[in-house]
Amino acid sequence: MNVFIRQQQDVYQWFSTLDTAVSADKETGSLEQLAAFYQENSSFKNWIFIAPAIDVANRTIEYSAKEKKHIIKAIPFLLEEDLLTEADDMHVVMAAAADKANAMDVVAIEGDLLQRWLDTFNDAGVKITHCIAESLFLPESDAQWQIFYRDDVFIIRAHTGESVAVDARHIALSLQMLSDDYASMPSSVELITESDEAQEQAMKLMPVAVAPLINAIQIDYADMLSNQFSGVAKAWNLLTGQYAVAREWLAMVKPWRWVAASLAAVFILNVALTMSELSAQKERSAYLRTEMDKVFRQVIPRGNIVDHRKQLQRHLKSATASGSGEPFIAKMDKIGAVLNKHQVQTLNSLNYDLDKSELRLDFLVKDYDQLQAILSALKASGLNAEIQNSNAQGDQLRTRLRITG
Repeated sequence: MNVFIRQQQDVYQWFSTLDTAVSADKETGSLEQLAAFYQENSSFKNWIFIAPAIDVANRTIEYSAKEKKHIIKAIPFLLEEDLLTEADDMHVVMAAAADKANAMDVVAIEGDLLQRWLDTFNDAGVKITHCIAESLFLPESDAQWQIFYRDDVFIIRAHTGESVAVDARHIALSLQMLSDDYASMPSSVELITESDEAQEQAMKLMPVAVAPLINAIQIDYADMLSNQFSGVAKAWNLLTGQYAVAREWLAMVKPWRWVAASLAAVFILNVALTMSELSAQKERSAYLRTEMDKVFRQVIPRGNIVDHRKQLQRHLKSATASGSGEPFIAKMDKIGAVLNKHQVQTLNSLNYDLDKSELRLDFLVKDYDQLQAILSALKASGLNAEIQNSNAQGDQLRTRLRITG
């Protein structure tokens, strides 16, 4: 028996499923009411919390054959720029992409947020066994775009498997940016809702350029979760590592606890003896690592250290590359004029990749209207600007752009 739990502010919805059969009564209530339901049905096997898609990032990371050895360690750092979150603050679950070589499918969430959810349930006496992103429950489809609408939030999933969640107020702008101002439109769009009313609301928000492409279907939300659960439960459960659930494992071990305790004691004794022999080697390794970091920081004072040798080679190549720098100066002249014209007051960071002739900006704007005006002005200047990420920061909008051309 599976129990799916979904939260919207302080209101919870939960329903029980057995295989693909969904119970007729879907219950809604407070956390206290959910806790009472749990106490009455704690024997149910799986208690699944549906992580809101708007709080989870779903990406596909491609890498070269040379990068394969270090890709798992490097992925959190590769996501830093897109998610505007420090690598150490992320919790990441990943698996090799099924339909693409040298690529990893990745789901990332802020670790503190995940821990707050678990603490809330634990304090109420509800033991969550799975936490899975809502976007992963969308059914398989041949459509190039899949759009799911529920409770004023849209989930947009491309045929590549990557997805993004946006507030209903921003769906038109989001679809416009995803299609490069409607220049790269999908051949088919599937809209998924639960009811005629929800479908009508979603269609009213669709841009005129997208509406004719839509094939609207209705799927019961509980049915969708139940039907997709077995396919995502193992690979995409966010409760891994420090967040892993030990309840089922402890239940199996309990009858053998004395044997396990004896084995653990032997293991600890063996480890203690081994540690005494390896102490000198570990101290030497730590010393060498510190010295490597010091030398690295003399050359590159800022940024994360992933692979000393590779990062130094990359910077050395950039430093010795030919060219007068005129393309960069010309590009900065255009960008500076646009930012000045539209009164951008705060520029957080600027990075230039000489090999790709690519510039990345991180800055604050007042709202989406100002951002759209900046994008239009850059395009008029002969530059191609792509939004890498955009998040609210106080009463402003923090945006990261990748500019080429």
